[in-house]
Amino acid sequence: MPFSEGVFVGYKGYEREGTLLQFPFGHGLSYTRFRYRRLTTRAPGAGADDVRVRFTVRNVGRRTGREVAQVYIGPLPTSVPTPPKQLAGFTKVNLDPRDRERVTVTLDRRALSYWDEAADRWVTPRGTVPVYVGRSVEDIRLTGSVRIR
Repeated sequence: MPFSEGVFVGYKGYEREGTLLQFPFGHGLSYTRFRYRRLTTRAPGAGADDVRVRFTVRNVGRRTGREVAQVYIGPLPTSVPTPPKQLAGFTKVNLDPRDRERVTVTLDRRALSYWDEAADRWVTPRGTVPVYVGRSVEDIRLTGSVRIR
């Protein structure tokens, strides 16, 4: 049976088609609420291959809660089709009411790469890549970008 979805399998395909889901990828329930602030990104420097995504998560509810903050990257700067949002990393935080935590999610260089079938290797294109942070693929709280050189 041939598969024609390519990289657009599961939530990536639904996201590409603009289909809203009742329980999107990354969906979770909580007894409290969280606020996201202060997104910063750092591209790889000399000798480094990873990208650092930093942001603050704050529990603005009345109960202690656990949050899984997710980092997605947008389309890569290439003519090869890539997903509108693709999970690149995540972190878990456990916060008491009114507490906040500054977290860092490190993205491996491969999260910003695509497989080149002709060259039979991973390729990291140069350019600007959108970065999204949120509770799920459909509940994005912060947007930014990172420039890959």
